[in-house]
Amino acid sequence: MQVDQPNQVHPTSVDAFSECVRRIRLEYTEMPGLHLSKCQARRLWNLDSRSCDVLFEALEASHFLRRVANDSYARVDIGVDRVSTVMHCATCHGQDGKGQA
Repeated sequence: MQVDQPNQVHPTSVDAFSECVRRIRLEYTEMPGLHLSKCQARRLWNLDSRSCDVLFEALEASHFLRRVANDSYARVDIGVDRVSTVMHCATCHGQDGKGQA
């Protein structure tokens, strides 16, 4: 993995990419109701935007995650009624977390 900026992860090899996928799957498996926006995922796992996009595309393509309300991602096997209301990242959506600064 390559780190350009402090705390940002860029998976640059198949092994690093696989490790990131494994780590994300593990988090979602340990917390079945987990739902995160890409912004929240980038902050949680210190990912750059491109890597996050590629990882989530792979997890969607493998039918592990699906996009739900407000562009957050939850496990495919968890019903929508078990996914609680999405909390927005204040960094991505303004100070109040609703897209308003």
